[in-house]
Amino acid sequence: MDQPRVPPAKEAKLALRTFDGSEVYKGLGSGFEQWALLFIEQVEMAELTHGYRWAERAKMNAAFRVNISNRQAMKLLSSKKESTRTWNDHFLYLNAVMNASGASPTLVLENVVKYADPELKLAMMAKYDPARPDPLQQASELVNWAQSLADEEKPNKAMGRETAKETVSAMTDDRACFKCGKTGHIRRDCPLRQKKSGGDDANKVKWALAVSDRSLSKVLLAKGASRLTKGKPLQAWRR
Repeated sequence: MDQPRVPPAKEAKLALRTFDGSEVYKGLGSGFEQWALLFIEQVEMAELTHGYRWAERAKMNAAFRVNISNRQAMKLLSSKKESTRTWNDHFLYLNAVMNASGASPTLVLENVVKYADPELKLAMMAKYDPARPDPLQQASELVNWAQSLADEEKPNKAMGRETAKETVSAMTDDRACFKCGKTGHIRRDCPLRQKKSGGDDANKVKWALAVSDRSLSKVLLAKGASRLTKGKPLQAWRR
């Protein structure tokens, strides 16, 4: 009969945070007991190899444990989810409160259904099944559903911001000015345009009008002279 195979250490290695005694969630302590439950899975291989148990666990737990009263636990487990915290993070927080206070898992489910988000309370109540014997599993399913709703809202908000940017960009005047070559205005509104009578543009307009007036005067004089002098010498004409 084959003997049970001991897996190599690399297969039993877990992703654990470095324990330094700091609080993961404010007011709930360092969470050493939960960290130790994961850590002990790693040291089991070493314990089997060396033949002794890790006796320091009880000392570490006593040094870093935080006692939370039932009243404090009820207050934390009936509070609203922080707006900066995702549903997944909120669920981890509720589990940390439960482990630190020894509260019932039913209170975690009750927070998710009734207190976490008042706007989703009716929808949560419709999905809630009080007859199920697994409150943490049901709470996890409801949290995943709420998180999926939150994730669906993010692309819509991002799309709205992009549409607003495109609208503003389309409304921006990108025509180039013939006077200075810059965009944002046309030649008529160019700040460099000289509006004084002695300005370059004003002189061009006056010169054009003067030429037009002279040409018109010559035409009128020529036509008038031809009519008055028709059939008789010019010097013979008298008023």
